[in-house]
This record gives sequence, C-alpha cells and structure tokens, in this order.
Amino acid sequence: MKVFLSSTAVDLEAYRKVADDTILRLSHESVVMERFGPLPGEPVKECERKARECDVLVCIVAHRYGFEPEPGKGSITRREVEAARVAGREVLVWIVHDKHPWSQKKEQDRLTDPTVFADPEKVAAVARSVQALQEFKTWLESTYTCEYFTTPDDLGRKIAIILPRYAPNNTARARTYTRCFMQDWVERHQSNLSAAFLGLPSVQARQVHVPLDVCLTLAGAAAPESPRLLKVEDLAPLLADGPARVLLISGDGGAGKTSLAYEIGRWFLEGKPTGQVRFPVPIESGLAEGETVIKKVKAWLDDHLSDKPSLELIECLLRDRRLIPILDHISELTPAQRQRLLAGLPPGLVIATSRMDNDGWTGRPMSRIVPQSIALDRLQSFFLEYLKTINKKDLLRDDELMSAQSQLRRIVGGKPITALLAQMFIDDVIANRQKGLLAGSVPQLMLSYVRRLDTSADHSERQHNGLMIDGRRVQQALKCLALVSHCQAGGDGESAYQPREFPSALAKATLQRQVPEGMELSALQAEAMLGYLIEVRLLIHPGEDTSELRFPLDPLADYLAALAQLEVLETSDLSSGIPKAWEAFLLGLEERQERSGELERERGFLLALRDTALERRHGVPKDATDRLARLCRLKPEEERQKIVEQRARKWTWELRVPFDNERRDAINKLAAMAGSFQEAENRQAVRKVAGERLIEMLQDEKLSLVERCEVAVVLGLAGLCKPLVAVIDCSNQPQDLRRTALEEQRPVEWCNSGGAAPA
Repeated sequence: MKVFLSSTAVDLEAYRKVADDTILRLSHESVVMERFGPLPGEPVKECERKARECDVLVCIVAHRYGFEPEPGKGSITRREVEAARVAGREVLVWIVHDKHPWSQKKEQDRLTDPTVFADPEKVAAVARSVQALQEFKTWLESTYTCEYFTTPDDLGRKIAIILPRYAPNNTARARTYTRCFMQDWVERHQSNLSAAFLGLPSVQARQVHVPLDVCLTLAGAAAPESPRLLKVEDLAPLLADGPARVLLISGDGGAGKTSLAYEIGRWFLEGKPTGQVRFPVPIESGLAEGETVIKKVKAWLDDHLSDKPSLELIECLLRDRRLIPILDHISELTPAQRQRLLAGLPPGLVIATSRMDNDGWTGRPMSRIVPQSIALDRLQSFFLEYLKTINKKDLLRDDELMSAQSQLRRIVGGKPITALLAQMFIDDVIANRQKGLLAGSVPQLMLSYVRRLDTSADHSERQHNGLMIDGRRVQQALKCLALVSHCQAGGDGESAYQPREFPSALAKATLQRQVPEGMELSALQAEAMLGYLIEVRLLIHPGEDTSELRFPLDPLADYLAALAQLEVLETSDLSSGIPKAWEAFLLGLEERQERSGELERERGFLLALRDTALERRHGVPKDATDRLARLCRLKPEEERQKIVEQRARKWTWELRVPFDNERRDAINKLAAMAGSFQEAENRQAVRKVAGERLIEMLQDEKLSLVERCEVAVVLGLAGLCKPLVAVIDCSNQPQDLRRTALEEQRPVEWCNSGGAAPA
C-alpha cells in the first residue's frame, strides 16, 4: 500500500521521522518529500500528483500553516490533502492535542518576537497564517474524523493501530463520515433513540433523581474536588475532541451510581452541555465470547432503527461522542467478562458504574465521580427535595418529616445513609402514614418496598394453575431467586455472592426445587410467578435480552439473598441443634478471604447478611456477626458499640412519642440496657445516646410522678448522678421522686467505671 505523508517540515521533523518509520515497519511504501529528489515539474504540482497517486494520505497538523506558493490558494499541505480528496483517496488526519505542553508554543507567539513586531507587514503575515491554520483545522474536523496526538511516540503508536485498517486486504476497512453527515443522522433518529432509552425498565425505575453531593476527579487532577453538586458544565471536558476517555461512577450499592449515570444520559439527550444531542446507549450485561462494545451498541441500535447503521458509521459516531455507551454493573461481571469488556472498549467517551474503585481500567484517561452519602443535617432537605420531585411536597407535615428523619437515623445506625435508603424510607412513610407502621430495620424496609410494588388489585391475575400468588409467596420467590443469582459461580468456580443477572431457565428451575432452596412449583406455576414478578417490575430483563433476568436494585437483591441465606442456614442447623451449616459457611468465606486477600465485591451481600443476622438473632451463632464484620474489613468491637448505640437510639426515639404506655416501655428497655452489668458498653450507650432526653424528662413536671421516678432509676443505672443530686437538693420536688433519686445514686467510681456494679 502506498502512503503519502503530508505535513509542514521544520517544526514536525521528529514527528515525520516516527510516522515514516511506522509506515515502513508496517511493510507499506512511504512517500515523503525527504526522498523525492529532483522533480521534473513544478514542486507543488508534483506533490499534488503524488498525493493523487497514493492509496492513503496521512496528514499531520500542528501549529504552522505552511508555505503558500500562490497567495490565497492554500499551503502545500492543504493542497496535497485536497488533491487526495478529489481523487477519492483515503485521508487520515492527526492534529496535535491542545492540552500537550507543546501547544503553549503557538505560532501567534511569534507576534511578540522583536524581529517580527518591528515590521507591520510581518505582523500582518503571521496573523493571516494563524487565521488560515485555524480555518484549515476547522475544515479538517468537519470533513474527516480526526485523531489527536501528543508526543512522537504517541503519534507513531496511533498510526500503527489505525493504518492497517486501510490495507487492501483488510475487509474491515473503515469509512470516514463528515460531521455534517453525522449531525443529520442524529437529527433523523433523535425521536426513536430518545424514546428507546427513556423507555427501558431500568431507566424508568430511576425516573426520580434527587441531586446529591459528589466527589469529582477529572483525569489528570492531583486530587478529588471537595464534595459538591455535579453541574452539567463539569462534563464538557469529557466531550472535547481528543483521546478516548472513561468516566467511572463508583460507590457502594444504593449510592446512586446508576441513577446518576442515567441522569447524565438524559442531559445528553437534551443537548447539554455543548448544545449537541448525544445518544446514551445502556449496556447492562456482559459481553459474549468474541463480542465487543461496538457490536453491542450496533445490536441495540438495530433493535430500535429500521435503517441499521454500519459498524464504520457507529465507530465514527462513537469517536465523535455522538453515541455514549453506559456500562452498568461492571463490578458484578465475572473476571472473564470484565477482561473482554476492557479489551473491547470503543473510541470516544465511555461511562461505567461499579462498586469498585478500579476494575482494571488502563490505557485511557479516567475521570471519577463518587456519590456521597447523605449527611445527617441534610436528610430533611433531601426528603423535601424528593417529595417536590414526585409532586408530593405538601403531603407530609414538618413534624412528620422530623419523625421520619429520626426513625431512619435509628434503623440505619452508624452506617451511611444512601440515596436509595432515603427514598425507600420516605416512600414507606407515605404508604403507611395512616397506619403508623414503619419499617424498623433495613431488611424490613426492603420487604416493605416489595409489598409496595406487589400491588395487583385484580384477584384473577394472582391465580394461575392452582397457585395463589399472594404477598407471602412473592417474597418467598424473590428470596429464592436472589440467592440463586448470588450463588452463581464466579471466575474461581465459587459462589460470587453478588447481585448478577441470571438465566430465565435457572429462575424457573429454582422455583420448582424443594424448600428451602425452592418453592416446589410446577413448570407452569413457575412461569406464571416469573411473569407476575416481571409485570410488577420486581424483576427486569437487562436491556433487550429476554433470556436473562436481574433485580432492579442491587441492594434489594443483596438483602433478599441475605434473608434467604439465613433461612437456609437456620433450616440446615435446626435438626442437629449444632450450627454446623453456619460454621461451614463462614469458614468457607474466611478461607476465600485468606486466599484472595479481600471480599470487596461481596461486601454488599455480607453486610446485608450481618444486618439480617443481628435482627433475627435466634439460631445465629454468637460469633457470627463478629466474623461477618471482619470479612467486611470492619472492627467487631467498634461495630458492637454502634449496634448497642443503635438500640439505645431506638428506645430514645420512643421517649418522645405522645403515648405514656409506649414511653414507659421505652424507659424499661433503657433500664434493662443500663442495668446489664456484664456488658458495660450498654450502660455507656444509654449514657451517651439517651442521657440528655432522660434528664429533660426527669425535670418535666408535666409527666406523671411514676414516669419521672422510672426515669430516675435509669439515670442512676447509667451513672448520671448529677441530675439526681439536683433533685435531692430541691425541696420543691415531690418526696417520692427525691427518695427514688437518693436510692439510685451511685458512688463516683461507679459513675466513671466501665466494669461491674459495686457491691
């Protein structure tokens, strides 16, 4: 293949040499002016003739326009490019990247050169050259799909990658599309592709997006920015011409990664931030053997367009950032799937979501967004913003929001409050506000979410082949399916314990198994159950693949799988009375952690299992929650203290209810905690969490004397003696209260100790 090399000479000497060497190394004929020798005709005419006779012209453009033999008719480089174009030859264009340090040495700097500045004609000539260069670059970018380079080695590497595609024996030879053509294509298909994206079940499940603070780190930045709201303008650098880029959105399950990715997708459909419409292409499943992201994008476009685009056009649209793949759930892919995906990334911009900070991304600039958990002082404003977004801002009173905020803080304990948990909880408040029944833990909150979606009113829809699809069976089916999806083998052949997609055939077989792993349904009943779960969107198909299923929310899958795992372990241990199944399960996880060094990808499931074990308690070995904490890289002692404080917070919250019988029950629970002499952390938790409220109640003359005396007992057990002394010394206080306060005083060493009660 004959390749013509076109560029200015002096400033690009090192680059021309690398390009020439690369062309020769690829066994092509390199046509460069350095080897022209004496020419029979006019030099410029001969250059144009050689450009017309080549198979491919490689054009390199930097900061000089070059010599114009005839004013107004273009530089030699431009005339060579136009000659090749008119002759129908392939033209490959590389332009120096504007972020490269060399770009600071622009040609217009010559205007400050004293030898130039002193001569007005030279100044005007340089200004014309600068303007002509900019017009040339603009024309190239509107006519061809341009690549960008930095160092000579970078240019040589990119030529070596792209040039072989244009060899005569390469059947995958690419075609170049102008930006005008691509803009027309986008305008023609905007309606169809926008509707296709917005109509996806996973996108519709996240129609409501409440902005949260994020930590943004643009590629090349030394450190992440301080937490703040993401602005549309922050995405502009990712869409600029230049090298292919990755935007990674990472964080724990429920942090809002997918929700943010789809919100960015909606911005692109609206033409933000650059004024150009761009199409997000969701890829929700792994790549098959031999598949690439470009082929996956083509399959998605083919499903929604009557005139199916070619791979060459798709590649150009990707390179020009008119198509933006969104790769969801990267951390849940098997190692082989991740490796295939990373090896087959397309040009342009790719958005990815993952629970991991790094899944093996290399070779292209990466920007990062980490959604932040909701700070306690921002929780009520989040509730208000969420209610406003769903047009229910006047539904809850301020006191109801305050109560909801306290309740959520109580059930979450010391864990971060994610956007998903906050949205689930306020939905639970709305659904149950008349009944006054709210979820008391995160596992209960997940089951409450299931009940809200399981709202089919038509009784006939719930009856199939002798099966009544009631709420109990729906929960049982979901738990079985969540566990089997988590137990699919990973790259090491062991259960991955991650919320993955799973085959529909596996789901049907699971529902037909015997309990506790299955439900003993018939084949027709299992099919009816799956159809119902898909209808109410408790299960969804990833993308267009109806042979696969997944849960709409990863944390929901984690908690349902944890509930199912707990039931399986309890059932297995019930017959012997010895927790053999628990021991084998935990030992297997600990051995895996010892082999691999961490179980980071399984962390969501393990935390959910620990939550459900703490809530259930019965049938769970005493050391199980501590061992699960260690598997999640948590310190058991600190976690036990958090759990105790969470329990104290629960009863402290109950102290504010308007019903005296419920308040007294909470006082008795706190008294039991403070009086558990063998567990000093209980007394410390009561003192730390409930102390202030108990002192208020002791001093509240509106409360009954019995209640105030019971509070005095708790204060004494907790070692808070100063308020008791104040009551004893006040003659205006009721005699019974003063007597109780006197009886409940503890010595100073008791108040300050963390050990057993004194004799």
